[in-house]
Amino acid sequence: MSRSMSGVAVTSSAMPRFGPGGNPVGCPGQYQAIARIPTPTGLLTWTAPPGSTSCRITDVTPGMPASYVSRVEAVKVITQVACGDHTVTFPVTAGSKYSFTIYVINVPPPPPATGVALELQIEWLP
Repeated sequence: MSRSMSGVAVTSSAMPRFGPGGNPVGCPGQYQAIARIPTPTGLLTWTAPPGSTSCRITDVTPGMPASYVSRVEAVKVITQVACGDHTVTFPVTAGSKYSFTIYVINVPPPPPATGVALELQIEWLP
C-alpha cells in the first residue's frame, strides 16, 4: 500500500469473505465474495484529497482467469455513488469520505486460493 495523493494511483488489498449475497437486481447484484478495501492506515473510509474532482477505482487483482467477473462499488456515507464491472469513474467532493468494495460475481476455476487478497487501484483525479 502507498499514500494517496491527488493524481496518483494507490493500490490497496483486502481478503475476500466468501459466501453468496446480494440481490438479483441492481448493482452489484448477486455475488460469491466481498472485499471491503481499507486505507493504508486500516480505516474503511477514504478521504478525497484537496484538488480532486473525480475518482477512478479498478479491480487489479493479479492472476485471475479471463472468465473472472467482479464489480467495484463506491459509497459516500450510505449512498452508492458508483458501481460497475471492473472499473468505474465518478465525481467526488474534496474532503468527503468514501468507502470502496470489490464483489466477486463468479468464482471461475481455478477459484482464488485461500489467503489471496483482492486488489483495488484508487486514482484521485483533478
